[in-house]
Formats: sequence, C-alpha cells, structure tokens
Amino acid sequence: MYELFYTWLLPTSLAGAVAALLGCALTPLLKRLSWRGQRRALGCITGFFLLPVGPLLALAPGLKRSTGLEPVGQALEQAAQAAVHTVNISTQPVMTAPLAQPVEPVQPQLAGQLLAVLPWLWALGAVLFTLWQLVGYWRFCRALRRMRGPLSEAEQSLLRRVSLESGHIAPPKAWVCPGMSTPLLAGVLRPVLYLPQGMDEQALELALRHELAHLNSGDLWGKAALRLACRIHWFNPLCHWQAARMERLCELACDEAAVRGLNTEQRKAYGRVLLAAAAGPLPAGASGMSAGPENLKARLFALFEQRKANRRQMLAAAAGVLAAVCLTACAAAGLSAGVSAEPESLAANGLEQLSFLQQQSQPATREAVPAPMPEPEEKPALAEGQASVQWMREEQSVAGEYEYEQDESLADGQYVIERSATDGLDEVSGWAFYDEQDILVDYQEVDRITLQAPVKGIVRYNGDLNLVRSAVESSEAGQQNAADSETQVSLIWPVPGYTYVSRWMSDYHKGADVIAPSGTQVCAMAAGTVTAAGYHYSYGNYVIIDHEGGVRTLYSHLNDLNVGADTQVKQGAVIGTVGSTGNSTGIHCHVEVYVNGERRSLREWFPEY
Repeated sequence: MYELFYTWLLPTSLAGAVAALLGCALTPLLKRLSWRGQRRALGCITGFFLLPVGPLLALAPGLKRSTGLEPVGQALEQAAQAAVHTVNISTQPVMTAPLAQPVEPVQPQLAGQLLAVLPWLWALGAVLFTLWQLVGYWRFCRALRRMRGPLSEAEQSLLRRVSLESGHIAPPKAWVCPGMSTPLLAGVLRPVLYLPQGMDEQALELALRHELAHLNSGDLWGKAALRLACRIHWFNPLCHWQAARMERLCELACDEAAVRGLNTEQRKAYGRVLLAAAAGPLPAGASGMSAGPENLKARLFALFEQRKANRRQMLAAAAGVLAAVCLTACAAAGLSAGVSAEPESLAANGLEQLSFLQQQSQPATREAVPAPMPEPEEKPALAEGQASVQWMREEQSVAGEYEYEQDESLADGQYVIERSATDGLDEVSGWAFYDEQDILVDYQEVDRITLQAPVKGIVRYNGDLNLVRSAVESSEAGQQNAADSETQVSLIWPVPGYTYVSRWMSDYHKGADVIAPSGTQVCAMAAGTVTAAGYHYSYGNYVIIDHEGGVRTLYSHLNDLNVGADTQVKQGAVIGTVGSTGNSTGIHCHVEVYVNGERRSLREWFPEY
C-alpha cells in the first residue's frame, strides 16, 4: 500500500496538477481553436492524472527510484553518539565504550504517524467515493428501466434517419421515458438512448444530433476515464476542476458538431432545446444535453460563434500543448526520481511508530549482491533415518572480530577501543533433512552469499595481549548480561523442544529465530499480560506479552494461538505452537525482547545457547 501510494499515486497526482495548471495558462492560446480542438488539447493534458508518467520515466536508465519519503525518513533517523573511554585493566577490567553506539529507538513522531495513516485514508476515501457514484448511477438506471417503453414508429424512423446522417448504420438501442426533458445516453460498453415522451419532431431531431455526436466522439469513454481519475484522486481539487472543464468542453464540442450545417433559425431552435434541457447535472455514467445551468449561457453564445483558427494559430497551440506535455513529463520524472532508498523507509517507520510490531527503523540499504542460488531440480537421495528433504534459504550472522594494535603511548595495562566490531550477514542455501517427526537431522550447505561483510573492530593497547583480549571479550559479555541487572524479571527459554537457533538479533534482524518442528509448544518466557494476539502480514500469527520491569516479549510465525488479548499468563504457559505463518523463510519461532521500549538480544539472557 505504501509503495503504491507514495511511489506511484502521489507523483501521478502532482503531475496531473502541474498539467492542469499549465493547461489553464494555455487558455488564451487555445481559445482560438474550435471546441473540438480545445477538447483534444486538454484531453492530452488531463491524461497525466491517469498515466503514471513520472514513475515510469523514473525507471529509465540513469534515474533511480525513490519512495518520495526519503527527506522525512532522513529527518527521523538519529545519529549514534560517540565516546571513547580509556580503561586500566589492572584495576578496572571493564571494556571501554565503543565509538559507534547503537542507534536509539525512533521516538513516535506525529509526522511519521500521519504518513503511515495517509495511504489507508486515501483507500477509504476512494472506496466511499466510488460507492457513492455507483449507487447513484444504479438507482438512476433502475428508475429509467421502470419507466421506459418502446418507441413509436415515427420516433424509430426519425432515429434511423438521424443515425445514418451521423454515420451510424445501426442506430443505438433506444427507449421512451415519460417525465424526461431531454434525450440522454447511459452506459459505456453498450450505450442505451433514452428519449423524452411528447417531444416535437424538430426538437427531437436536434437533440438526437447532439447525443449521436457524443457517440461519434467517444465521449462516453472519455467521461468514464474522467470519473475514474476523480475516484483515484478524490483528494486533489485540481483533478475535479480539470474534469469539470473537460465536461464543459465535451458539451460545447458536441453542440458545435450538432449545429454544423444548420441555419440561424435552426440554431435558435437548438438553443430552445438546450433551455428546455437545463434541468441540472446528470448522475455519473449518463450523458445528455443538460450539462448544468451554469454552462448554459456559454453554450448558447457558442451556437452563433464561428471559430476557425488559421494555420499559425493552430501551430502555436500545438506547440504550447507539446511544451506543456514535455514540461509535465519532466516534472513528473523529477518527482519520482532521486537517491534510491529501501522501499519501506519512512512508510515502514510511520507504521512502526503506530504499532509495537514494527517499532524499530528498517535496516540500512544493502549494496547489490548476486542473486541467490535457485532450488535445484534434482533433490539429493535420502539416507537412513531421513524421511524428507527441503530446500532452505536463511540469513546467518557472521561474527565480527577485533584487530589489536600495540600503542606504547598508552600506560601499561590500558586499552582503547577505537572501533567496535560489527557482525556481518550471509545468505545460506542448502538442503535440510528431516526425520519422520519433522526433526532436522542433517543439513548440507550448497551456496553462501555475503549480504553484508563483517566489520573488524580496532583496539589499541599496551601490555599483555592475552590479558587485553580477555578483558575485551569479558567486557562484551558483561554488556550482554547487563539486562539481568536492569530488571528483576527472570526469563525462561521460549521453545523447550527447539533444535537450534538459526539467527540471533543483529543490525539486520530484529530477534532470534528458534528452529523447531512444526507444532512444538511455545511458552511464555515470564508471567504477564497478553497485550496483543492475532495476525500480521509479516509476523504471521503473533503474541505480545507485557511483563514486570518494563519487559515485553514477542513471539511470531506461530501455527496456532492459545491465548487472546488481555489474557493473564504464567511463566511457562503454552501460548501457541511453532509454525511458518506470515513472511517466513521456514518453520521457526521468531522471538523479540524489549526492555523499556529498547530491543534487546535474547542472547543477553541465554549466552550459552
């Protein structure tokens, strides 16, 4: 939804608005043209509301796609704080704080929340606007079907004659409806003509010339496209204004075609027909002589105007329209192009601020990597004790290492961490072998792709290297176990029947993936209250539990849920079973732990797993 709204819809709506304003600026140049020419010129400009010219041009070589949210997304990002502490390991064996501190969680911002809600408000408005038009058109057509009756012989003869004169070998299907003041056409695929009852022959002939001019010019399809644009861009007033201009030009162009070749008296008679038909606008989907009383004066004056542009004026108008189209296309491409970013950027950030399910910002943009190896057509043979084999693709973190540099400027027994080691990320593909109980018994790695290379940490030291290395490692372990001293809540392992942990929390992964057979019980890690339980497009079936001490746990991709919202659970209570629902790469339970709103690694409580 976010990709559709911010990458495609908004640039298209803005491009249409630019085109409408340029069309308004061209009015003095276009007014010399015939009404038919003006309708065609503005029709080219109006098409920018329906054709996503900007996003399509942004896909061209040399232009990079953008979500349109990067400026706000960059504004929401928070820079890491840097600090360097010198530690004397002989008296205080505690690790120095690294230069690159973890990014603080994004705090809820009104702008982000609004940006997350806007796509859904647009969808709701589009649905309601469409239903309103469709219901009105359906009621109108139902009333016409109830009142309609067959044409008289004279009316059928007149319709055939006027149809032949207008270039229609077979006249459209027609009915008579009492109470109507003017003929009208309803429908797009199979138009039906409804004629008023008791209209004199001359007035009826003039009205038929108008309606058949609509058929000849394809106005029913054009008006349908205008209604579609107004439904999509219901929030854009310039789209409705441009649609009203096009509706007016359609009626003026049809009037021009209907009175072509008529003398002054016949044009006056046509004007009287327009006066009789000025009852108000018709519902969406219908086309008649009445385009509303507000346009009646201009239509009556236009009946006696002789618009005929010379060649120079026509070339100037064509050049103006071409320039407007080119300028709008360039502006649309500029609205849709920019520095490439992760597709979810701020749209996801806004959603994260509204829901605990996506509190943290999305991972940083990765560099282009080779495509993963597709599943081979031939499966390997099963060995004894193996019941099935499945192609598995998962991401694995690669631990970052430290590089130690001797620095005699430091006091003996001191060290400084200039840069912390950062874990990398690999995508591993291979064959997973299961026994009859769906327990993983063997795994054969076939392909490995580096998504993000690990970053080596740098430590400057002076003294015994082994002692420094031991101090750095123990200090990191101390940081990981710091959560135990910050909260009084004691956590238990969430999946007692697990096989192994395929991924721990990293910069690229929000929690721990605990691999276990499908249907394995998932337990509450501590006593607490279930604050949410349901389905999420990414997490699948999930459960969120609030515990004491500001601790919150999330369990996702579950097969079954055994609890609901507001349920009080004890430590070890079964809340669901392992599955593979939502955006999952295989059967596992994804676990996340938060302390006072900050995401923490499950490894802090279970370093030995």
